[in-house]
Amino acid sequence: MFVRTLPDDCVLVRTPAGARKMRDRGEGLAPKLRSVLFLVDGSRPVHELLERAGMLGGLLESQFLELLDLGLVECRNGKATRRAPAVPRPTDEVAGIVGAKIRLLDALEQAADARATAPHAGAIIDARNWRDLAYRTRAAAVALEHPQFWARAKQILVAARDGEGA
Repeated sequence: MFVRTLPDDCVLVRTPAGARKMRDRGEGLAPKLRSVLFLVDGSRPVHELLERAGMLGGLLESQFLELLDLGLVECRNGKATRRAPAVPRPTDEVAGIVGAKIRLLDALEQAADARATAPHAGAIIDARNWRDLAYRTRAAAVALEHPQFWARAKQILVAARDGEGA
């Protein structure tokens, strides 16, 4: 299976039809695509726009390709190509979350007895992202009425998120 992609050095420019769509709001372009068309200014390369989009870069690129198919933009410095999709790999973020979970469980174990902490340990283990991990850890600290655990947990979470040991 192959996916279409834009070259990194491609600079998207609006075609005359794209410029018309920007001027005439009622001309049948979905609001999301119109917003993406607004990003096309003819000066920034695609890779810069996709980097700014962060985790939504894949979605933004697919919308750029849709605008290209509609004839509303064109690519300077190249054209859309086909490539195999990237193979998902574990990221450093996942490793950081796992490391933080281990340190949080150690801190939880030191804060209270095993019977009281067991249900909270499971919730911490089940967290899937930084926000969820912080929320579940805070909930454990509140339920245990243990402010020292929360103080230590905040240190662990911030250090792990920033890539440092705690």
